[in-house]
Amino acid sequence: MTSRLVFLLPLLFAALSRAAEPTESLEQLETAKAALKEHYEFQKLIAKERGDWEIGKDLLESRMALVRDQIADLREKTSEQASKITEADEERAKFASEDDELAALQETQLTRLVALESRVRSLLPVLPEALAAKLKALIERLPASDMKPEDIKTSVGERYQNAVGVLNEINKFHNDLTVVNERREISGGRQAEVQTLYYGLSIAFYAGIGESATEAGRGLPGKDGWVWMPLPEEARRIARMIEMVEKSSSAEYVPLPVSVD
Repeated sequence: MTSRLVFLLPLLFAALSRAAEPTESLEQLETAKAALKEHYEFQKLIAKERGDWEIGKDLLESRMALVRDQIADLREKTSEQASKITEADEERAKFASEDDELAALQETQLTRLVALESRVRSLLPVLPEALAAKLKALIERLPASDMKPEDIKTSVGERYQNAVGVLNEINKFHNDLTVVNERREISGGRQAEVQTLYYGLSIAFYAGIGESATEAGRGLPGKDGWVWMPLPEEARRIARMIEMVEKSSSAEYVPLPVSVD
């Protein structure tokens, strides 16, 4: 466009310089004027386009800056969310690990509990009637050995309390001398009231009362309960020993037959 202007201006000046001459060409003058006007209009268009472009550029840059800020804000929020997700995943993994450990611990406790309840049930046959009656409520709460785990409604904690409660009472009885009145079969197949002295759950001696005072015997715990052996010849000494324990009288030496398998 510049080269065209350089060409038109000399042409216009030449045409004007020859205007006084008689042979001046009006056609050349008009052509030059038209070219100059076209150039002027074109320059105005360029200026307008440049102005519009400058305004559009500023607007575009403002929009781009806004978009960049929005992108930066979005990246920051995305980073924060990713961090929170990571923390949540770590917490979830931690909880899952704790759940696994707890489940394993519960399984171990349940295994030990089943073994403990089995041990308690194995002791029930050798419990004297008086002790069994005292523990009746706790014993009835023990699940049967053939019950399925899903059929047991009692919680693990309650089952532990029941089993430990029975064992505590058994242990107290086993570490003491206990005299109880019982009915027992004596000679001739008769039932009579006797006094029985239990040395814990290891051995026991009984002696008759009143008309059955000549009756006596010894008991040992067996697999299915106590096994009793009559010892009428020891009736007096067994009765004396029971009297010493029951009345807390002065101790004296009383020989009795004891067998150790």
